[in-house]
Amino acid sequence: MSVLAQNEDEVLALFSTPQSGEGTYYGPSSSGSCTLDFNLPPVAQTSEIFSTVAMNSPQYYGSLTCGMCIQMTGEGVGSGADPIDGTFIVYVSDLCPECASGDLDVAQSGDGRWEIEWTAVDCPGNYGDLQYLGQGSNDFFLKVQVRNHRVPVSQLYLLDADGQSRITMTPTSDNFFTYQSSSSLSGSYTVQVESVDGQAVDDVVTIDQIISAQPFTGGNGVQFNGIAAGSPSQNPSPSPAASQSAVAQPSQSSAASQEASPSASRSNDAQPSSSSVPQSPSASRSPSSAVDQLSQSRTPLPDTPGFTTDVTTDFTTDSPSDYTTFSTPDVSPESSLSSGTTFTFPTFSSLTVSLSTGSSASMISSSVLLAVLASVLVL
Repeated sequence: MSVLAQNEDEVLALFSTPQSGEGTYYGPSSSGSCTLDFNLPPVAQTSEIFSTVAMNSPQYYGSLTCGMCIQMTGEGVGSGADPIDGTFIVYVSDLCPECASGDLDVAQSGDGRWEIEWTAVDCPGNYGDLQYLGQGSNDFFLKVQVRNHRVPVSQLYLLDADGQSRITMTPTSDNFFTYQSSSSLSGSYTVQVESVDGQAVDDVVTIDQIISAQPFTGGNGVQFNGIAAGSPSQNPSPSPAASQSAVAQPSQSSAASQEASPSASRSNDAQPSSSSVPQSPSASRSPSSAVDQLSQSRTPLPDTPGFTTDVTTDFTTDSPSDYTTFSTPDVSPESSLSSGTTFTFPTFSSLTVSLSTGSSASMISSSVLLAVLASVLVL
């Protein structure tokens, strides 16, 4: 059995065999070994996904688990200031080189080492078809990432024009497939994408799309079926305990929760990501409260002047127009939001919405929480 085939079997087993290990935190991250930092694909931006995580080295399997969804459960057993307590869905976007088998490193601000159990699941939600992204490609060399998949991808093939033979592209440790051609490539090609459970779907891509280095959907609009064994019965959203944060029960001492424990897995100085909201030293609420304010319908914002948060999402405001403003340099310097107004942004938009409130009368409800950037300040 080849190494790839063995790894496929190991990944497939994660859908039926519960894993156990330690859950740790490494802080908000805007990049990772899976190279999904261009913009997380739609599958990772659904409301069902609580956070991104880094997979431990033994179960990274050369990047086969990149883009895999996991149902993780913690009961607050362990040590540190910020227990992992609850059941929720996370998305693999990075590698934790020092983590042991069964461990997961959560891309959230937090402290401690906590006992967890987890199983791989079909990615929940509605997020469309498979997507592709080229990197450093040209007419003779292709480097292609398959994104937005329901279950892990194991192989990518280029099919000849007659469809009778196929070229096996080479998988890389940064979640791509490569092919070096001896002659110039142009026009459109049929690609065949295989999942770890043996599903094969045919799609159509063009060389120009790959060279553009922008995410795109294939011409056939295909997606994998699920792997039923380990998936939740109704693709549940995170439980109430988990949806608040992996940092569900912060320490009574705000000072204690601000200092990273020596037991924390690793640190990350990257710019804040869409999956985490760090706690301000002067804030008395939990680090996740800003996410809760946006993701729960008709929840008042804190009665704190100067409270701000940046979001890239579809959202609806029920705020009085005389006191909440919307601004982005790419649309207009500033526009007032009237009650019931909804603003929509493309999935791959880099627009930033800045919401600020002056009292608790302002209320926001999120129709589709695609991403919340970790930029919450209480002045």
